[in-house]
Amino acid sequence: MSLKPERLRVGLDTLGCRMNQSETAAMLEGLERDGFCVVPFESPAEVYVINTCTVTAKSDYRSRQLARRAVRSKGDAVVVLAGCYPQANPEEAASVEGVDLVLGNREKLRLAERLRAFLECNGPQKRSPGDPVVEVGEMEHVNGFDEVPIRNFPGNTRAFVKVQDGCDFRCSFCAVTLARGPSRSLPLDAAVRQVRDLTANGFREVVLTGVDLGSYGWDLTPPADLALLVRRLGEIPGLDRLRISSLNPWEIPDALIESCAETPCITPHFHVPLQSGDDAVLKAMRRPYKTAHYADRLWALKKAFPAAGIGADVIAGFPTETEEAFRRTYALIEELPITYLHVFPYSPRRNTHAARLEGCVSPEEKKGRVALLRELGHRKRRAFFEEYLGTEVEVLIEHARHKKTSLLQGLTGNYIKVLASGPDAWMNDLIKVRVETVEAENVRGTPLRLPVTL
Repeated sequence: MSLKPERLRVGLDTLGCRMNQSETAAMLEGLERDGFCVVPFESPAEVYVINTCTVTAKSDYRSRQLARRAVRSKGDAVVVLAGCYPQANPEEAASVEGVDLVLGNREKLRLAERLRAFLECNGPQKRSPGDPVVEVGEMEHVNGFDEVPIRNFPGNTRAFVKVQDGCDFRCSFCAVTLARGPSRSLPLDAAVRQVRDLTANGFREVVLTGVDLGSYGWDLTPPADLALLVRRLGEIPGLDRLRISSLNPWEIPDALIESCAETPCITPHFHVPLQSGDDAVLKAMRRPYKTAHYADRLWALKKAFPAAGIGADVIAGFPTETEEAFRRTYALIEELPITYLHVFPYSPRRNTHAARLEGCVSPEEKKGRVALLRELGHRKRRAFFEEYLGTEVEVLIEHARHKKTSLLQGLTGNYIKVLASGPDAWMNDLIKVRVETVEAENVRGTPLRLPVTL
């Protein structure tokens, strides 16, 4: 293996959230600026990097599994584990046999620099099993946003822009806040600059991401907020769509709803984690709201955006969740204007308060509750899709075709996945489609006219 970066091929893979995808894009740009050759993760390379997730025990398992697969199949290549899993569990990540370099969340953002230093010190040889280089700094007292500008998002039609990181709340089940540190925000002008650059590079939709996106700007001087950021970004010429990712219910004031409603490029799509529909369970989760407040915010969004797609996260089988509490959760979701669900079986996370709670739900009962909630989510999503049968929708066509059907695929503003026939030339264009059939995960339709080209 040559130590010259321009002759080194690096493949990256990403697990987890949109913010991780944004950070992977930043890591890719950093590698390319430093002369490394970035290749698909499946291609032959000298270095393989896995940007990990730790939101659930399953995420940890998938991180280890992907690393082991890379070690087995990639021969003598250097294998790097980076991100939330090593940040939360550095010793466990370092114990994965065959991993050579372990990087925390701040360290991974300087991947090219860390990789160059590793190769200079260790040469082309892999480390001895069980002896990786570990670079994981503490996150508890981190100050300031680690700005890593991105101007491209390879292989994607939508660009994910991280404008906030960390969280000052301590939900009793959450390990992500332990891995990400306190809340901190990308300065307003820097956020505008990143979105303007991406728009100039041909991205017609930008998605704002963060660990606790609704707290954006509280730490800035002078203070700002998400409503102000939305207004500023809405003024950027050429930006067709601005999508907001997950928002906690206590961080959706009327001012933010009004700002979104007054910004034409805002998509009518909101994801608002619920976690439980029982007030006692919410208290045990240390979630700072009650179900009545959650319902009020969703109906306020629905009033401002009648066509809104609204998603929710919910945890099934949290300690202290009785059968009655679960029924209240089910009933609340059933009556609210939620159009899709992300359902997670509770899994204890190390160093969290919930891991020490009594009143655990049996695996069998947990599995049954997950199944019921997922079935409810499927019904609500199908009912939402069926509202659009025979109607015209505007779809942003993605760069990749649907794997199973080879049809074009894309999203409406309110987060309906649409499949349609058409040429590759329509990719990254907004086209009108008449919805004709509804399937489990998407709808299918017929294009009504040629797209408006850039």
